[in-house]
Amino acid sequence: IYTCDDVEIETGTDRFFVPSSVLAGLRRNVVERFAQLSLVDTKEKSNHTIQAPNDSGTARNDFGCVNPSQYRHFPYLYNISNKKARAFYEKQGLENVKPAFECTDTKASKMVDNDPILMQCRHCIRYSLGYCVAHGGKKPTWHEPLFLVLGGGKRFRLEFDCKYCQMNIYAE
Repeated sequence: IYTCDDVEIETGTDRFFVPSSVLAGLRRNVVERFAQLSLVDTKEKSNHTIQAPNDSGTARNDFGCVNPSQYRHFPYLYNISNKKARAFYEKQGLENVKPAFECTDTKASKMVDNDPILMQCRHCIRYSLGYCVAHGGKKPTWHEPLFLVLGGGKRFRLEFDCKYCQMNIYAE
């Protein structure tokens, strides 16, 4: 277990938006690197600084390096729901700026995007049920696509993107 006693934020970094998925990846990377350190005395308090590699690829205008490829196909995933968010992304050089899914007419969105993607998540139903072939699970016995169905009959199609270990949920 690691405890963070102090955090220093450099001047000007508060201007940048960092998606939570990127922060989670950085956190996992730091914890993994701390686990690899050989500490002589685990009771001794010490300060370790882990620098991000210079070739991290986090250029300001390279949105493809911090977001899944689906963002290019579904630009509403940037969740631009107000004027300030729109101005931020335009300033960063994002092209094809579109409002968040919930800020659009859903019928019009479906006509343009077919079935719009609503969510991308690391939690995977196939993995949870033991049917993730990529992680040693059994081969699924059902035919895809799978659907989540609400009590009122609303359906959400599931797509499994095993290359990114990700489950995508689409509106239908």
